[in-house]
Amino acid sequence: MKLCLIIISLFVLIGCSSSIRSAVPGSELIRVTQNGADVTQCKPLGEVHAYPPFVLPGDAERTIRNRTVVMGGNTVLTSSTDLVVANGFVYKCD
Repeated sequence: MKLCLIIISLFVLIGCSSSIRSAVPGSELIRVTQNGADVTQCKPLGEVHAYPPFVLPGDAERTIRNRTVVMGGNTVLTSSTDLVVANGFVYKCD
């Protein structure tokens, strides 16, 4: 009985954690680049960060994309994306 309760609790926690990082509508259209030349003609909007805990692979990038949409941007210049933290700068490009 205890084992069943533990397993169910784990599934609930994983489900809640991954739903927090679901894609925001429009996030799939966000351009992610590490090339500064791609944003020279774009309007800067501000910094964006993603911090752990990350549950699934791709959570850092998904978080960055979601926050870019919320800020009104369509491109993010990333300075780092690894398993520890993801950083970038949001731009609105024509």
